[in-house]
Amino acid sequence: ARAEVGGDVAADSARTPTAGEASAPDSTQTPAAEARPALARPEPVSTATHDTLGVHFEIGASSDISSEQFYEDAFLDSVALGIKRVDSPESRAAAVWHTSLAGTRGERAISYRLDNELSWGDRVRSDLLSIDWRHANVNEWRWALSPRAEFRHDRTFGRDLEQARASGTAKLSHTLPALESTIELSGLGEWLRTQGSGADFIPDRHGAGLMLRWGREPLAGSEWQLAIGATRRTFPDTSARDHMEERAEVSWHRDLEGGHRVDLAGVAGRRSALHSTLTSQDRFSEGELDGALELSLTTAWTASLRGRFESLRYDERDSTGLFDYHLARVEFEPRRASGAWSVRAGPRVEWLSSSAEASEAYTELGAHLELEWFRTGWWSLSPGYGYRQYRETLAAAPAPGAQPVLASRSSYAFAQVELMGDQPLALGIKCRLLASGRLEQHSDSAQDARSLYISLDVRRLF
Repeated sequence: ARAEVGGDVAADSARTPTAGEASAPDSTQTPAAEARPALARPEPVSTATHDTLGVHFEIGASSDISSEQFYEDAFLDSVALGIKRVDSPESRAAAVWHTSLAGTRGERAISYRLDNELSWGDRVRSDLLSIDWRHANVNEWRWALSPRAEFRHDRTFGRDLEQARASGTAKLSHTLPALESTIELSGLGEWLRTQGSGADFIPDRHGAGLMLRWGREPLAGSEWQLAIGATRRTFPDTSARDHMEERAEVSWHRDLEGGHRVDLAGVAGRRSALHSTLTSQDRFSEGELDGALELSLTTAWTASLRGRFESLRYDERDSTGLFDYHLARVEFEPRRASGAWSVRAGPRVEWLSSSAEASEAYTELGAHLELEWFRTGWWSLSPGYGYRQYRETLAAAPAPGAQPVLASRSSYAFAQVELMGDQPLALGIKCRLLASGRLEQHSDSAQDARSLYISLDVRRLF
């Protein structure tokens, strides 16, 4: 059902998660590769001043199938039975319901949106509520609020885990027309509680943070952005995990003559434990550099060269699971587009080095292909192949004076494929498909592995 007041619906329907789409990882570590949000640009002024209101419904069903096969040592009491293949197939289904309400107020000076996504299944039940409220064009000032709340009951793979989480962001920005720049102050709050089997790996936490951004976005010339911020997290069940994170970001973008473009970005972060701890789990520094050059060769051909460098360093090494490393990746990707389809392919090289854990160092060579087609719907097929060569067969000694042990890693070749599709059907029905598979063949056959995941979501739009 759709209701409209005074013109078009204020905003398009929200993007709804595909069936079985996983929630954001519960790791408390903020990855350096986290996307850097752009500063809010002033929205184009509409000639219409009548406020709008739209209501949108979706109802349907989703199904997920996943399977992993790998090998592990089997034991009966203390007697070794040798290597045994382990399968973990699982399927689940759910009914889904999505409701969205969007509109404007104050002659379109205020826009708002409310979304609710309910999934009721045999293994996973969840409800996600999100609100977005924006107020713009008041003496070059704009502000926005985006609260979000979710409850999830997960009984997959032998778990019985309940999670309740809430988060919210608030942004205040001011445009400086004379400098063609914008200053933005944003605040973040988060809260998480878990219970049941599996909750031991997802500790309860709450946190808050601030971020200040300053960016220049002229009509012509270079664009750049600077940001600095900090986030504090506390853990009610274990104060040893309480920590503070500082983060700085810088990015630069330039459009060149001929349709070429250059992008550079860097991130530096530091996490410090708030209390004396026995490990370095929350005491480390990290950094990241990204660069991209996109060349427009003809109306149909483009080529991209991208590079990435990551570095992580703990204050001191205290566990074989925590080690310093440097990671570098380079990929080259020509692309051809024609009408409703495009194809891109190219090689990729990746290196990881670690002075503290030589057995984790590797060189990986790979190639990938992506076919994309869109007309009434959108489909993408992405096969890939590669080989990862580990440089050492012995891991570092677990303790001073001890002998090195056999590394748990072995070199392997891999092949993978991913298929994604979003296809409208008749009578307002939409189908979304996600399928992926991966096969690994190791030099140590006991570590061979394979996995398969299929997710199908069919909904009727009202």
